Amino acid sequence: MSKRTKLLCRYIFPAMGGLFVTYLYNVVDGIFVGRGIGATALGAVNISVPFITFVVAFATMFPMGGATIVAIRRGRGDKDGANHAFMTAFILTGLLSAVLMIVGMIFSQQIVDMSGAYKLSDTMRKMAADYLFYYSAFSIPMLMSNGLSIFVRNDGSPTLSFVGMCVGAITNIFLDWLFIFPLGMGVVGAAAASGLGQVFSVIVLFTHFIRKKGELRIKTVKHLFTCKCNFFWCSTRIAATLGKLLRKTQHKRNELVFVVWHNHQPNFIYGYLRYIVCL
Repeated sequence: MSKRTKLLCRYIFPAMGGLFVTYLYNVVDGIFVGRGIGATALGAVNISVPFITFVVAFATMFPMGGATIVAIRRGRGDKDGANHAFMTAFILTGLLSAVLMIVGMIFSQQIVDMSGAYKLSDTMRKMAADYLFYYSAFSIPMLMSNGLSIFVRNDGSPTLSFVGMCVGAITNIFLDWLFIFPLGMGVVGAAAASGLGQVFSVIVLFTHFIRKKGELRIKTVKHLFTCKCNFFWCSTRIAATLGKLLRKTQHKRNELVFVVWHNHQPNFIYGYLRYIVCL
C-alpha cells in the first residue's frame, strides 16, 4: 500500500466512523425511549426530528465551507489566512447555534405543531414539545461538536476527531439508561442525555487546540471581532446545505405522514425501523 493510500485511509475511516456515531445518537435515543417509556414517547421524539435535522443541516454549512477554505489556504502556505477562516467559521457556528437554541426553546410547541403534532393527542404533543425544548437547550455544544470534529480532523488529528465523537456517544448511552430507567425522567432525560453527550465530545475535541497539536488556533477575543465572512464561500455552502435539507425534509415528511395516518398511534416497530434506516 502506497503512502498516499495509507494517508487517505487514515482520514477516510475516522470520517466514516464519525458519521456513523453521529447517527447513533438518534438510534440510541429511539431504543431507550421505546423500551423505557413507550410507543407514544417514541412517536413524540420522531415529531421533533425534522427541526433537529434542519438545525444540523443549516449549521453545518459554516464548518464545511470553512474547512474547504482552510485546506486551500494551507495548501498555499497561508497559515494566518487558514486560521482566519477557521475562526470565522467557529464564530458564525457559535452565533447561529445560539440563535437556533433560542428559537427552539421559545417556539418548541409551535415547531412540533408545524411538524404535525397538532393532529395528535395532547400527551404526545406535550412530550414532543418537551423533548425539543431540552434538546434545543444544548444546541451550542451539539453544533459545535460537529464543527470542531471537522476542523480537528483536517488539522491532522483524524483519530482524535473520531474519539471525541465516540466519547459523546458512549456518554449518551450511559446517561440515556440513567435518566430513563433509574431516574424516570422520560423524554426530558433522553434529550438531556443527548445534549450532555455532546458536551463531553466538545471537551475532548478542545484538547486538540489546548495542546496545540496542529496549526489552527483559537485566538483571543480581540482577534475574533476582526473576522470577516467570505460571501462566495457562504453562498456556495448555503446552496449545498439547502440541497441536503430538501432531501432530508422529504424523507421526514413521509415519516410524519406515516405516523399521523395510523390513527395517531405511532407503531413501535416503525420506530425501530426508522432508527435502523439512519445507519
